[in-house]
Amino acid sequence: MVAYSDWWLGHWRRSVENLWIMRKVFGLLLVMVLILPSIGQTTVRAFLESIIPKANTTDSGGGGINWQCIFLPDNGAFFVNYVTTCALIGTGLEIIRFPELFMYAVRLGSVKSQAEISSVRKAIVLEFPFGVNYAWMLLVFAVTVSYSVICPLITPFGLSYFLIKHAVDRYNIYFAYKRSKINKNIHGCAVNCVCISLLIQQLMLLFFNTIRNKNETLLPPRAIFSITMFTIFCLLFLAQMFFHAFKVFQVENHILVGV
Repeated sequence: MVAYSDWWLGHWRRSVENLWIMRKVFGLLLVMVLILPSIGQTTVRAFLESIIPKANTTDSGGGGINWQCIFLPDNGAFFVNYVTTCALIGTGLEIIRFPELFMYAVRLGSVKSQAEISSVRKAIVLEFPFGVNYAWMLLVFAVTVSYSVICPLITPFGLSYFLIKHAVDRYNIYFAYKRSKINKNIHGCAVNCVCISLLIQQLMLLFFNTIRNKNETLLPPRAIFSITMFTIFCLLFLAQMFFHAFKVFQVENHILVGV
């Protein structure tokens, strides 16, 4: 729905449309798949109801956030199942391409002569949905990276997803779809999404080392280390996002590659 709504906006260029589709789909999937289940909520409404206390509640536990339910290590089992489903079922459905087959059958059934079959076969070849596929891949990367420390079992399943996804997308790009029009900033946006995934990982380690400290009154050394690293990563990410602090290193990289 997000991709189709962005398509109806009518961008001037198809490459910019793919860029905005990737941004919006990744943001939606990140909130609905990773962030809300990680904080113990399933919908935005339930999250808002847990934050805003109700006026007619008589008990003391009517409002507020249960901090012990945030970033549970047990959530790793759910995300392992999710990544495994994406690797085995999701990639299989992508290579089968049920929507394209359905549209092809409908158009083929509506032809009135034998001469129209060749035009139907040409019209059914669509562009590769680069923005949606890029967003899904970045989401699985975010899930894998975020829980790779507190639930290391997710790492091999995430690796298997990327291997299968690479093979499926390579086949679809070469043989099943037309060439997509890509904006030059789409890979830079993907790098920023990767940085956001690493920040979520640091945030999970921060909650895991601070909130779940029951035996000590003061913060343990690992909690202080997590707070320090999360602050440093946030400052570096903001410097890269708004001031392009590491652009000089990117230029030197391109020069070295060219040489």
